[in-house]
Amino acid sequence: MLTCDKNLAHQQNLKAAGLALVVLPTHDLAELIGMVDRIAQAISRASVGLALIVPPSSK
Repeated sequence: MLTCDKNLAHQQNLKAAGLALVVLPTHDLAELIGMVDRIAQAISRASVGLALIVPPSSK
């Protein structure tokens, strides 16, 4: 599951829900487009019960 909700991992039992979580640092599409490779890497490493946080781009 992809989300921008940084608290979701703390509010839900991801393992019991059968979810892998990838947390995006922003809602801004232009910024997310620049992070596609890092987002794809996080998705490929995702596994049930784990929350991976994609760090924001350095400006």
